[in-house]
Amino acid sequence: MREAVESEGIKWYFNPPAAPNFGGLWKAGVRNVKAHLIRVVGAQVLTFEEFYILLVQVESVLNSRPLYPMSSDSNDISALTPGYFLTLKPLTSLSSRDYANRNINPLQR
Repeated sequence: MREAVESEGIKWYFNPPAAPNFGGLWKAGVRNVKAHLIRVVGAQVLTFEEFYILLVQVESVLNSRPLYPMSSDSNDISALTPGYFLTLKPLTSLSSRDYANRNINPLQR
């Protein structure tokens, strides 16, 4: 099969969907999202809006991970992130609310 498609100038990538050792990059991404969701949600049941907001925040966290420093200056803390490739500028995070002194009842969410 590979020789037949290569003669036509087509690159062939074999990635069977059920093979556990293929697709490592996207599986690592799914594992990261699941780990963040499980850590935050636990056994709670969320509404659609709450779940959507949480997914947006997890996406922001994962897209803000530093991949490489932007400069060799040790005082410069800016880094190249996956989000930079999406927007071509540094991502700004959402302002976090202080829930430390607030009693949140799950029935009143």
